[in-house]
Amino acid sequence: MARAGFTDIHEMDVSAEFLETARAWLRVSAELEPALRVALGDDLFEQQLADRTDLVSATEDGLLRRTLLVGTARAGRSGS
Repeated sequence: MARAGFTDIHEMDVSAEFLETARAWLRVSAELEPALRVALGDDLFEQQLADRTDLVSATEDGLLRRTLLVGTARAGRSGS
């Protein structure tokens, strides 16, 4: 970010919050499974379920991390 012109850069690990969200996706997917299978089709539903399960497992195992980076644009830089 510094090379892109940002200063006062802060890095925050939001992996715990991401894990909570990913677990909620799985929970709600299970609750809404019949309707989601109709709306998405079995193949897409199964793929999304597998992807979300992998996200939870990888995060729990420490293989996946989510980071939020926040910085301030240097004075004089335009938004374009």
